[in-house]
Amino acid sequence: ASSGGQMGSVNIMRILIIAASAFLAVACAGPGLKDDTVSVTERSLLSGEALFGKAVETTSIPDPGMFVLDDEMRAFVAEHVDGTRAARERMRRLLSAMIESGLMSLDYDDAKTKTARQTFHDRVGNCMSFTALFVALAREAKLDVTFQTVEVPPIWYADSDLVILNNHVNALVKQNFGSRVVVDFNVTELKGEYETHEVSDEYALALYFNNVAMDALRHGNLEQSFRLLKKSIETYPDIAGNWANLGVIYSRSEEDDYAIAAYHKALDLDDRHRPSLTNLASIYKSRGDSERAEYYARQVRRYQDQNPYYHYYNALAAYNNGNLEVAEERLTRAIELKDTEHKFYQLQGLIAERHGDRKMALESFEQALDLAVYSDARRIYDNKISVLSGAR
Repeated sequence: ASSGGQMGSVNIMRILIIAASAFLAVACAGPGLKDDTVSVTERSLLSGEALFGKAVETTSIPDPGMFVLDDEMRAFVAEHVDGTRAARERMRRLLSAMIESGLMSLDYDDAKTKTARQTFHDRVGNCMSFTALFVALAREAKLDVTFQTVEVPPIWYADSDLVILNNHVNALVKQNFGSRVVVDFNVTELKGEYETHEVSDEYALALYFNNVAMDALRHGNLEQSFRLLKKSIETYPDIAGNWANLGVIYSRSEEDDYAIAAYHKALDLDDRHRPSLTNLASIYKSRGDSERAEYYARQVRRYQDQNPYYHYYNALAAYNNGNLEVAEERLTRAIELKDTEHKFYQLQGLIAERHGDRKMALESFEQALDLAVYSDARRIYDNKISVLSGAR
């Protein structure tokens, strides 16, 4: 969602079970710079009177029943899991049943946020939908399952400073003796050893409301979007991205003081929240406040220079455009900052191959293979190594 050059939170979900609250923005870092000229209270922010001339109510928004099962869903679990005492075996049987019945390969649509019951019957939804479905069925199978957020690296658009920040959620199943199993229906490029945090059902429900709020915003229903976003904040007030989304809604209506207040609230919760920092820079630039605009722009540059994925995606863009010299330069910087990312060595191998340096390409793909954890990525690298080895 954007207005006046500002970028806000949109939901870029990834295939299979990932519940993502993703933010489209320029990457930034650093603390916020308070603006004493803005005196909008949190109560005023959530009221909506500045936008609609009346307070926006949320009491009419029903509980969606994210995890509610019906008789058919309960029968599905009973058929495949009942009578099994060991939690590990119950989980194995549930996952096998979901695979065999097609519930692990539903039609993916990132614009459709559905409850567990809707997803089970419609066989379509986005990553939040799939996660809710698994959690609901797993709990019916008497498994100890929670949501957890996963801090995956940002993805930059080629030839642009815009990034997709995938802050997705997967399912964590806790078993005996401290054993934990992650059920993450993730695409290959997002798999890795990333920082995770367990989150509550209320957090997940807030993400659900945020998703449908952003869908309403995409369809031009500003008041409904505001109402749902307010409900999301009421459900779980401490998600920085929801306050940033609120700022985007205010920005679209040119209520910049309210937008600034919303972004600063987001920064109170997360002082490195990149969309908020970026959008503040945009607002202050449009206001002619060069000191504050430059402050936030400086944070952008600082973050970019220290972020290996920024350099990687610039290297990838240069490679795709045939500029191998720039690609090598940016990739070298990425590897200096993080030398354990298998994708970096994959690109290094591709660049070497383009140069005709098979020895370097082979060494790069072997290093990528050593670092890759998941079988699908390892298979790709192993096949490439076989081809290069045969070509020498």
